[in-house]
Amino acid sequence: GLALSKRSNLLYFSEISNNRICFVNLSLSNPILKKIAGSGSGGFGGDGGNSLNAQLTQPHGIFVTPDENFLFICDFIHSRLRRV
Repeated sequence: GLALSKRSNLLYFSEISNNRICFVNLSLSNPILKKIAGSGSGGFGGDGGNSLNAQLTQPHGIFVTPDENFLFICDFIHSRLRRV
């Protein structure tokens, strides 16, 4: 999945096979890939903690709210909507 934050010009995308969500700042002349959620190991856990330690399994759809306060992730295998 992909999500674009218009105000801060961030492009979020899911790395389905790596079980994580990353973003790139499109405003930079040399954009750097950064992880925002998912430990990289599949599973279900980490709610309420650091988003980088959370376990996701095949995250597909993602959505950033218009105010850019939250990022929602569809954890496909667990049929869950996760919020960062």
